[in-house]
Amino acid sequence: MMKYLVNIFLIMNAMCLITVQAEPYGAQRELSRIRAEQSLLELDKTFHAVKRLMMSTVMTGDSEHDERSVEYFEQAFNKWKAYRSATCDSQTHLDVYPIESRLYMQTLNDCLWAMNKQYIEYLNNVSSGVISYIKQ
Repeated sequence: MMKYLVNIFLIMNAMCLITVQAEPYGAQRELSRIRAEQSLLELDKTFHAVKRLMMSTVMTGDSEHDERSVEYFEQAFNKWKAYRSATCDSQTHLDVYPIESRLYMQTLNDCLWAMNKQYIEYLNNVSSGVISYIKQ
C-alpha cells in the first residue's frame, strides 16, 4: 500500500512540474509578442515625431533641399524596416524552428523588439541633433 501511495505522489508531483513549466513558457511567448508590438508602436511614434521636427525646422534655408532631406529620411526608415524584417526572418530561419511554431514566433518577436529598440535610440539621437542645430 505504501509503495502504491509513493507512486501516486511521484506521478502527481511530475504532473505539477509539467504544469508549472508550461505556464512560464507560454507567458514568455506572450511577453515577447507584446514587447515586439509595443516597440513597433514606439518606433512609429518616434519616427513621426522626428519627421515633424525636421519638417518644422529650416535646416539649410533652401526649402527644396530641406524637403529632400525629409524625403530621404523617410526612405531610409522604410528601407531600414525592410532590412529589419529580412534580418529577423533570416535569424529565425537559421535557428531551424518550424515556421509558425512557438519558438519561431518568440525568436522572431525578440529580434524585432531588439532591432526596434536600437533604431529608436538612433531616432532619438537624430532628434537631439536637430534640436541642437535649432539652438545654434
